[in-house]
Amino acid sequence: MGELVLPSTGIVLIIGPSNSGKTTFLRKLINQGVIKKSQVISSDDFRDLVGDSEFIEWEDRPGDEG
Repeated sequence: MGELVLPSTGIVLIIGPSNSGKTTFLRKLINQGVIKKSQVISSDDFRDLVGDSEFIEWEDRPGDEG
């Protein structure tokens, strides 16, 4: 894999389906000292704060919600 260049300011989003390795990738960057743990904001953290379920079942939702 080539060198990963991150901007010194701004927002970088890591987007992908469940279990695609997003969190694992971020943990690897943290362990290598590329980024700080305090620089990572996970949607899972916010979902836990505002919801009572771990996942949203989009199949059962109206098409205009997702």
